[in-house]
Amino acid sequence: MTSPLTAVPESLLEQAYSSGYAIHGALGLGSDLFTTEIVRIIEKHSKPGSLENDSLSFFKRLHTTDLYLAVACAMPSKKAWLRFDAAYRNYIRDLAAMATSSRSTGNDLAGDILSDMFLPDRSGQSRIASYDGQASLATWLRVIVIRRAINERERKWNCLERLYCMPEIADGSGVKQLEARIRSNRYDRVIKDAMKVASKCLNERERLILVLRYEDCKQSAEIAQFLGVHPSTISRQLQQIHARLRDEVIAHLAANCHLGHDAIEECRDEIIENPAYSILSFVKGSVG
Repeated sequence: MTSPLTAVPESLLEQAYSSGYAIHGALGLGSDLFTTEIVRIIEKHSKPGSLENDSLSFFKRLHTTDLYLAVACAMPSKKAWLRFDAAYRNYIRDLAAMATSSRSTGNDLAGDILSDMFLPDRSGQSRIASYDGQASLATWLRVIVIRRAINERERKWNCLERLYCMPEIADGSGVKQLEARIRSNRYDRVIKDAMKVASKCLNERERLILVLRYEDCKQSAEIAQFLGVHPSTISRQLQQIHARLRDEVIAHLAANCHLGHDAIEECRDEIIENPAYSILSFVKGSVG
């Protein structure tokens, strides 16, 4: 069987580490320990006689940005736990509240789960060390919350509390909203940095066109009349501006933030779905 370390190019391992660093910051986790943990995970899930491509494909499916945080927490790193707490405490609380009988009960359940993340398991490791990156950290935590809620429901049923008095598990739309919040918190800084850099590629005329179109809500014909050109020219220039900004944002996320394809796609989804992100905030100030 091919060694995972030889199956996965060093450049991809470095990119995974850099991506985690860009999203979560310096948590005291060295690249060697991070690589060692990835290799351990691949070896654990490799089948006898698996090929080099199998290990590489498995690696590419891992949520390495989330692994970066989890591995740092398991070290343990105080900075990592503070980052985890800031990113996921409210998510866990909201999930628990939707999966239990009340906000108060949910807070108790969430507190127990957060404490369990810190505590060692039978092997003496922090329980978060069992996270292996095959699902996102948000999905992994959601499964834990729901399982604990179900266990609590069964315990109360055994204590003669009627099951119909207890609420159903969280609905899908609510969970999606919570996970969208996690995504926003994760990528907010790098998206804004990328937009700021991308805005600098525009000249004064292009900035003015964007402000007239999206800030002043002018139609292409009105902008064309103001600038003394044909409306089709404005429509064409808007398409070109959008394409250039998209390419610049993606290039910055890949080259400067070291994000992989999946993380970049998440950033694109976040920009499209979250109205809080607007290139205008970086463009308006420089329009004379």
